[in-house]
Amino acid sequence: MASENAPRPYPVVLPTVTFANSAGISFLDALTLVLEGLGMTTCLLNNNFSSAYIAVVDHNTRQRSEIFRARYCILQHTQLEHIVHLAVHNTKCFVSCGGATTELESMQAFQTESIAFAVLHTVLQKITDFKQHWDVIDFEHQNALDMFLGRMLTESVRLSAVLQARLRTAPAPA
Repeated sequence: MASENAPRPYPVVLPTVTFANSAGISFLDALTLVLEGLGMTTCLLNNNFSSAYIAVVDHNTRQRSEIFRARYCILQHTQLEHIVHLAVHNTKCFVSCGGATTELESMQAFQTESIAFAVLHTVLQKITDFKQHWDVIDFEHQNALDMFLGRMLTESVRLSAVLQARLRTAPAPA
């Protein structure tokens, strides 16, 4: 049974980027599991970025050895920090645009700048600690993983621009 004082995972939004290599590895599943391990719940946005749903990774996928290797390589990847930073930033914008629903209520915490900063700082520190204590492994699908993370970063930047534009054009609160 989990401790009642244990921190709940913070839901963060990512654009929907599906990418599987020829071996059938879903890098989105691997990234979702990495973020889960860092205390975040991945929420994917629909195509017009107006609503989000929680990404769920089934038990069988979690147990695949290639998913373990992909997760390990994502934690070592230089783009992970940028993706996490954009996920926190985009979540703040998404919430400010009124996108957080009841089931994603804990997303509201990101409206508080200090909470968003604290979560980001904690997650980035966990990534740094991991990189200092674990060696890089050879990953047969590294090129495909690089392409996926590059695309996720590009789409996250695009999402940021869309959400920022919505914030600028949103009516002022009454």
